[in-house]
Amino acid sequence: METSAESYLSNVVNGSVTMMAEAWGQARRRSRPAPPSGGEKSFESKGFEVEMPAIPAASRSTSPGAAAGDAAAAAAASEPTIDLVHLARQTDGDSALQQELLALFDKQSASLLALSSDRSAERRRRADAAHQLKGSALALGAGAVARAAAAVEAALAGGAAGPEAVERALAALAAAVAAARIAVAELRG
Repeated sequence: METSAESYLSNVVNGSVTMMAEAWGQARRRSRPAPPSGGEKSFESKGFEVEMPAIPAASRSTSPGAAAGDAAAAAAASEPTIDLVHLARQTDGDSALQQELLALFDKQSASLLALSSDRSAERRRRADAAHQLKGSALALGAGAVARAAAAVEAALAGGAAGPEAVERALAALAAAVAAARIAVAELRG
């Protein structure tokens, strides 16, 4: 179990790495043309070759009750567990930094999920852990984890959600984290 000093240091390091990667990536993108997007073109980075499929048009329904959530669910179903293009952009193609971020996410996602799920911890602390997990997932390009963590954070922070709603959100988060950790393990070889 991490001490409060270790937890604080972990949060500072995670935030610093994320901010550095974003700032570095933004500076590099300003100084060179953007990588190709759409179609079946590939984006090459050091250590990764990613095929980028054409993005399908959002499904349209003529039924009067069709919700925007249907299109969002369809888009989420087709999104990769870890968006390698996003990761490559965040790290400017630096494979060593990519590996470091993947390793950090793997470690932190497990501990933050455990804290978010700890019923004996205060709701605010659990919501904070979900918020940290959401930030880590966004930095890495793990969209499903980020959305699930945001749902847990909202359920815990609002206080209005009943225990069943929190448990459903936690189950979705656990599934998303498990899938992301499998993808990370495959990427790390």
